[in-house]
Amino acid sequence: MKQKSSALCVKETFLSLYDAGEFEPGNKIPSETQMVQRLGVSRVTWRKAVDLLQRDGILVSKHGSGTYLVETPPRIINDLAQLQSISAIITNAGIQERKSNITCTLRPVSKEISQFFEADANELFCHGTCASCRSWCDLCQRQLSPTKICLHLGCE
Repeated sequence: MKQKSSALCVKETFLSLYDAGEFEPGNKIPSETQMVQRLGVSRVTWRKAVDLLQRDGILVSKHGSGTYLVETPPRIINDLAQLQSISAIITNAGIQERKSNITCTLRPVSKEISQFFEADANELFCHGTCASCRSWCDLCQRQLSPTKICLHLGCE
């Protein structure tokens, strides 16, 4: 049986500390020097563990500022030892399922949008609609109606 790498063991130790409440989501974690001393590992091993944690979306490094624990939604654990429906996995993670307010329909768009995307004039584009929000289009700075979402270059 293959042995776990040192970095993987350190990653798991860090996650155990996180689960025990040692680190708060959104906050900066201790410096590299402090973490190396606390975990009793080399800088190289800690850096490899940080890389693994960053790839998993748990940590994010901000140049010149430090490394932060990402504020994440509830973790969904999918234990392959027991088969569960997606609904059960979501419920077990403490997430409440609900119907989406967003729908999508395929419709033709203006000539300008077709040209921008180098699409055939008859090609259909997805138009999203939302039943519960009212917002501004970031691109054209027009207020959208409660049931429309701006599609790329133009508002409806």
